[in-house]
Amino acid sequence: MLATGIVGLLAFLFFISYNLVYAIRYNNQILILLILLYGLMMSFENILEREDGVIYFGFFIGFFALLSYNEQLNKDIPKSKNLEN
Repeated sequence: MLATGIVGLLAFLFFISYNLVYAIRYNNQILILLILLYGLMMSFENILEREDGVIYFGFFIGFFALLSYNEQLNKDIPKSKNLEN
């Protein structure tokens, strides 16, 4: 909040809450646990201040959100009965 102010804090909280709601909606337990883990770690230490923390945070949150999104897309696409034709 010191670097970006209220706008940065609100954007960060929106990002976290959006991903948490998305993970709950599609029952992605790994993403839920990852967000809760980062939330717990952020209570005690500023992990985003270091470059390594930002890289891991961005990679894992993005990876598991995309994985959940792809699984949902595959469920929504109807399978064709005649794949050979």
